[in-house]
Formats: sequence, C-alpha cells, structure tokens
Amino acid sequence: MLSSKKAAAQATLVDYHRPAWLSRINRKAVGAVIHALRILEYLSTLPSPVRVTHVAKELGMHLSTCFNILNTLVLQGYVQFSPRGKGYSISSQVANLARGAVDPKGALAAAQPEMRRIAQTHDLIITVWKRSAIDRMTLVAASESDAAVRLHLTVGHTIRLLLGSVGRVMATRVEMDRDELRQSFQNVRWNKPMDFDSFMLEAQTARAQGYAVDDAVANKGLLSIASPIITDSAYCDTVCCASMFVGTYPDATIKVIAHDLVGLCRLIAHIGN
Repeated sequence: MLSSKKAAAQATLVDYHRPAWLSRINRKAVGAVIHALRILEYLSTLPSPVRVTHVAKELGMHLSTCFNILNTLVLQGYVQFSPRGKGYSISSQVANLARGAVDPKGALAAAQPEMRRIAQTHDLIITVWKRSAIDRMTLVAASESDAAVRLHLTVGHTIRLLLGSVGRVMATRVEMDRDELRQSFQNVRWNKPMDFDSFMLEAQTARAQGYAVDDAVANKGLLSIASPIITDSAYCDTVCCASMFVGTYPDATIKVIAHDLVGLCRLIAHIGN
C-alpha cells in the first residue's frame, strides 16, 4: 500500500498510456518536482496573485510544503511574490523554458505570414501542434481569419495524441508498436464511431499522400486537415492543421487547402533545419 502522500504525488501523473520503452527508465516520481510543476501549472491559470493558503488548499498540499516550494520558485525567478498582498503569481520567465522547445530556431514565428495568408484566403484556422507528452499534443501556434464567424483555439490547449487528423498523421510517426497504438487509441473520444483498424488504414494513407483529413469524426461539425513538419532527420513531433466548419468547401477545394498546408509544413521545416 502506498502512503497517502505518495499516492497523491503519483496520482498527479498524466493518465496516458506509457509505451514499453519507457519501462527502461526509472519511473519513481520525485514528489517535490511533481508539486512544483503542479504549482506552476495552477498559477498559470490564474488572472491575479493568490496566497499560499489558497494554493495549498486547491492543490491538496501541506501548507509548509507549498510555502517552501513557492519560495524556492520565487528565488529562481519562476514565481513572483507581492509583499503588499502576500500573493504569488506566475513569472514571465517561465516562457523562456518553453521557447527553446516550442520554436528554437524561430521557424514558427517566421512562418506566421504564410499561416495568416492561408487562414485569410480560406476563412479557416491554422494551428500548429507539438507533442508535449507521450499521449498528448499541445497547441503552440495559431492563426485565424477575420471572418465574423470563425473558429478559435487558445495556445496551450492539449489533445490526445491520436485524435482527429493530427492523430492520423502522428500514428505512423511515433515510437509505439501496434498494441501500444491500440491502447492509446482507446483513450480517444470520437464524435462518430471509429475502429482502430480503419484508423490505422487512414493513417497509412495519410503518410503516403502527405496529409490526413478528418470529416467530423473527431469533432462534431468540424473538418480538419493535418500535415507533418518533417526535419532532415525524418523526425516528426509537430503537425500543422487547418480546421473549418463541415460543408464549407467541396472536395476539390479541400485538396487545394491540403496542398497549401503541405507547403506550409515544408516552409517551417526548411527554416527550422
């Protein structure tokens, strides 16, 4: 039996499926690290500073543990402390940690004009998703049109690895065997019924043609197209996606958008290499 303290620390680990190769890594969670990450994640969701008692209560931590970790994060510059209100808030220095992982060579920033052009031309939203955990993709960049009715997603939003058109692209490019992919697939909630074998056939088709299409199977009323950003090493952990309302365009236009998206991915890969 785990102690309640250890159980709480391990319960904070993301509940995604872990592939077999991860078993070779020491999986013992370090409680202090888990607590620090939880504090940073929590503070990042708040609009204003909060007191240590509030943080400890919300996260279910001992007050002294929470206090010591918060002060350590303040000393390292990742949390700000307001002496007047005795409140803690996230520091902008946290962004420096993410910048190197999200866009180390400035490729996404340089590609923003092309992302904007495609979004404006076709009245849709262009998003860039990066693998952030074993079974998660995180939105790291987006560009939407100026249409009165349009889709909007917030940077930082996460989805399951194998969801939608993004998932079909990633399915053939991750270090998981078929059984591991099947288990990961079972974690996905689909708008329409989708079986694993059909999903993998579509994933293979996507790899062959350079892009995947999801026609409201993942999300009701939405059609998405996704294409991988492939570096010289053939490694891929980032995907571009174009999303629009179902029925907006005929199949011929969908292919044009897919062609533009593939070109965008090549541009980002070229800049980033």
